[in-house]
Amino acid sequence: MIVSISKAAKILGISQTKLRHLTDAGQVKCYKTPWGHRRFDTDELVIDHSDLVDSKASTYKPSTYKATTLERIATALETLVNIYKENHDRQKIYIQSNDNKHDG
Repeated sequence: MIVSISKAAKILGISQTKLRHLTDAGQVKCYKTPWGHRRFDTDELVIDHSDLVDSKASTYKPSTYKATTLERIATALETLVNIYKENHDRQKIYIQSNDNKHDG
């Protein structure tokens, strides 16, 4: 997925200014739009960036975008499964109550 510099900086846990410096230095790959805006492919943002952390973020723990993405996907899937189970249980109760009405 192609993202803006603000989104890419959030993904990497660094400031936009730091990311601009890294792209200018060739350490992070980016694409430029015809208007000169930097765009980043999230697949190429998976880097070991523990040395790129802003000094302000003293509690920062290095991680990768893909790991974060997989955690979000797992959480979303777990939520969907729970919703499915709840709906399935409701349908079973509804069917059983309708069966009881027709039987009695």
